[in-house]
Amino acid sequence: PYAVDFVTPDLGYVADQGRILRTADGGDTWTFEDRPFDHAMLPRAVAAYDANRSLVVGTSGGIRLTTSGGGFPVAVVANEPTEPVATPTTFALDQNYPNPFTGRTTLAYALDAPDRVTLIVYDLLGREIARLVDETQAPGRHTVPFEARDLASGVYLVRLHVGEQAATRRMMHVR
Repeated sequence: PYAVDFVTPDLGYVADQGRILRTADGGDTWTFEDRPFDHAMLPRAVAAYDANRSLVVGTSGGIRLTTSGGGFPVAVVANEPTEPVATPTTFALDQNYPNPFTGRTTLAYALDAPDRVTLIVYDLLGREIARLVDETQAPGRHTVPFEARDLASGVYLVRLHVGEQAATRRMMHVR
């Protein structure tokens, strides 16, 4: 058996070698459930919610739902192969310190995995003021100083791109 799930001490289901077995007597006897499975949907797991509803997950990502206690009707919930989902890198962009700042501030961020990182300062019109980081970096905490002595007073945006994700913070420069 690949998976077993009991709704009550007596009622349970087993996913086994491309079929579903059902018991109503605590496992003393098992009956074959006649369900419409194909080669793309050979059962590998079963989850019973109550005496009437159960989900069956099969090979190639197929999912079937029954609402009749294990038999018909069986609804196709999903029948497409599931693609592995890339886990995005998580990161944190801290507020610059000090803020507001005069001349110099520190930007800090953290990465949980190595990834491509860009850290760019923009003005409110979207013009790039400074590209502070543009490289692959190791996981951990990173700090970057930002010198703004030649900039006018005002609000600026700092944008951190990590892989396909981004975060933005506002910072205020005062002279």
